[in-house]
This record gives sequence, structure tokens and C-alpha cells, in this order.
Amino acid sequence: MALAIIIVNYKSTGLVLDCLEHLYRDPIASTFDVLIVDNASGDDGREVITSAFPRVNWIAMTYKRWFCPRQ
Repeated sequence: MALAIIIVNYKSTGLVLDCLEHLYRDPIASTFDVLIVDNASGDDGREVITSAFPRVNWIAMTYKRWFCPRQ
């Protein structure tokens, strides 16, 4: 694949599902990969998201990691 879309998830299953629904509506959906990086959510997000969108790749963090600069 030429493009990989990375989505960081932390207890935001509904938002991720909405995002993926819009991404996969596009005809070019077969030309990109989606990686979900779960920030140790500890919920059932993986099962919900991967059952609805089996093409996504799930990367589970074992600890909560900050992905943005702290101010």
C-alpha cells in the first residue's frame, strides 16, 4: 500500500467507528491501510471496531502513552 492512515484511540470507539465509516465509503478505500493504535483503553473497543471493519490493523499499547506534546 502507498498510504497508511494511523488513528490513535483512547476510549473513543464511537468516534473511530464514525471515522472509519467515512474513510471506507470512498472508492479509493482499497488503496490504503488503516492502523488503529490503542492507547491502553481497557474497554471492548477492539472487538467492536475489528468486527465492523475487519481490514483494520490493531496495535495495542500496554500502557498509556501521550502522543501529543504537553504544554
